[in-house]
Amino acid sequence: MSDLLKQWLNEEIGLSENVVDFEQDFANGYLLGELLYRFNQQAQFENFINKPTADAKISNWCLLEPSVRQMNIKFDSKSAYSIMCQQKGSITKLLYQIKMAIGKLEKVAPISLRPAQKGQKQPLCNMPVKTGRAQFDEENSRYFEKSVKMLVENPNDVMLAKNQAKFVGEKERQDSLAATQQADEEAYMQMRKDDLRMQRLYQTQREHDFLQEWQSKGRRNGRSTSRSARSASL
Repeated sequence: MSDLLKQWLNEEIGLSENVVDFEQDFANGYLLGELLYRFNQQAQFENFINKPTADAKISNWCLLEPSVRQMNIKFDSKSAYSIMCQQKGSITKLLYQIKMAIGKLEKVAPISLRPAQKGQKQPLCNMPVKTGRAQFDEENSRYFEKSVKMLVENPNDVMLAKNQAKFVGEKERQDSLAATQQADEEAYMQMRKDDLRMQRLYQTQREHDFLQEWQSKGRRNGRSTSRSARSASL
């Protein structure tokens, strides 16, 4: 897939820079903005900054986010950050999705009235596959920008927050386990109390039955002795 993408970008599209290393060449987002602009799918390309700085990356990817999303491609701050950090395979996956989306547009979208530059492909009309609600899109973009800035400017804080979340989750799990164990112990103690109570009741009932039986036998013996005495006197 990488070789096909390089052939498409370097030979068919002909970007301003020859793509050699996907992760390094696309990290700041400039070439991706140029690619989308070539097909008339990226507005404000003049605002893109071709520098490797954190500010340039944040600015470029915040401009790219609504464009990529309008092409019906799932894209968020984590995806952008993985590309900025040159995570292996993250940009090639996105480029492949963009290539497929452009291929679909080429089949249905008319050619743009914007003239093609010399040696470049004729741009398509700006016809996004997905039409979003303005307010919803603005909120998404604001959240994306905030998340990207936090990831780029404070990666240690983000990792710390993730680790703290793990510790909090582990503490909650341990607290829940302790509560369950305590409830089990209390239930067991109550069961033991109930068992001892039943044993005492059973023992008391046996003693009561024995006493009644003994008293009843004593009365029977007493009556038998009285009858025997009366018989002897006669």
